[in-house]
Amino acid sequence: MKRNSGPMLLRDLRREIARTAGRFISITVIVALGVAFFVGLRATGAGYAPERRWIF
Repeated sequence: MKRNSGPMLLRDLRREIARTAGRFISITVIVALGVAFFVGLRATGAGYAPERRWIF
């Protein structure tokens, strides 16, 4: 017999996030900073491609 654990899983996840809200927010902020840094590097690297010969 297959159990439908979807709603139970979501409820447990919501409780866990509410119980450790500070940790959840700080991990989310760290991940967002990492993504922003990586996106910035990718966007800036494309702009410097034509000037590589001049710099090096």
